[in-house]
Amino acid sequence: MSPVNTPDYFWAHFPNWVWPFLIAGVLGFFIVQAVHGLASAIKASEGVSKLFGGLGRRLYNHSGRRVLERLDQTADRLECAAAYIVDDTEWHTEADVIMAEECPGLRRKLPTRIPFTEFQRRWREGEKPPAYQED
Repeated sequence: MSPVNTPDYFWAHFPNWVWPFLIAGVLGFFIVQAVHGLASAIKASEGVSKLFGGLGRRLYNHSGRRVLERLDQTADRLECAAAYIVDDTEWHTEADVIMAEECPGLRRKLPTRIPFTEFQRRWREGEKPPAYQED
């Protein structure tokens, strides 16, 4: 019996042309895993990226920029949502005051309310509510 507990005649009749493909597949798998691990190390560490010269530094810088871009986008989305909540709260407060004071003809007296999708579009175009405008 062979070491893997299969009968010896199995290995004797195993086609020879399959071995190169089997070996190439196993080696390919380990090479891909090694390259993936190396790329992760380069992206994570500036010191490792310097060992690989210009290509390593470029890969490291590119991965850092992408993370920063995602963080900036996420921060902008959160700020936009928070600004909308603050802005929309003012609308509801004003609407509540109007309803409390003058119930008849209510629809004509309510201020215009902006839906979030419109607010988000304006935010992205740079139109921000007064509380969020930079001095």
